[in-house]
Amino acid sequence: MWVLHLAAAIEVEPHKEIFDQWGRFVARGDLWLVGTRRIHEYDGDVHRDRQTHRSGRDRRLVEIEWQRMGFTSY
Repeated sequence: MWVLHLAAAIEVEPHKEIFDQWGRFVARGDLWLVGTRRIHEYDGDVHRDRQTHRSGRDRRLVEIEWQRMGFTSY
């Protein structure tokens, strides 16, 4: 995914740590689109299992106005 963003001249920062307004850790995103509140992530098999989905991570990102875009491969 990083190479695709590089080829498209989209500035990204890997492993972006995201915190809420109180300084509490919310998430670590695969690729942060620099200058935005959006992260792009590769969703492998383990990323969308039941336990991961129940963690509430995606909901917490929405609550602090970050957008997560998940991508998969065939």
